[in-house]
Amino acid sequence: ARLVVLAAAATGLVLTGATPAHAALACGVNELDQNVFLVNDGFWNNPVNWSRSHVPAGGEAVCVPGGIVARVNSSTTGLLGASGGSTTTLRVEGTVRIESGTTVGLATAIYGASNLINGGVIQVLGNSTFDMNADQAGAAAFQNAVGGSLIQVQNGSTVLLRRGFVNAGTIDLTGGGAF
Repeated sequence: ARLVVLAAAATGLVLTGATPAHAALACGVNELDQNVFLVNDGFWNNPVNWSRSHVPAGGEAVCVPGGIVARVNSSTTGLLGASGGSTTTLRVEGTVRIESGTTVGLATAIYGASNLINGGVIQVLGNSTFDMNADQAGAAAFQNAVGGSLIQVQNGSTVLLRRGFVNAGTIDLTGGGAF
């Protein structure tokens, strides 16, 4: 890699998109290539809780890393931004907790594509609804991944599934939640 940099400098080439050697992985993706939720037990809609200082926008890769709880309350309407022609992916290795009677969609609109890969925990609590809405781009199925992933739906709460879903984890409807 050092030889390439020296050669590029000698010929006057400009290298773009280079990743620092110290960049860490979050949710299996370089942390610099995505918007990562950073504050344990913080609220989703607070821009300072995100590595890019804004809530997720259309076309971004989004990560909730292991050991982190991201709380979603009534001031949030969608977990992911959406824009035509772009794909937005949410990878969960920590916990996304939808609470306080919130109705929230995976995406704020059906334009563009949205993916959900859950390798952690998604909790739908306190008479809340999580709408795993469809999109017009026909993005890949939602995934509850192998290795301990969990979708927990509490009594009075609902998950609406509006397109393909691959479940290799656990869906817990203890207490009467609906899926």
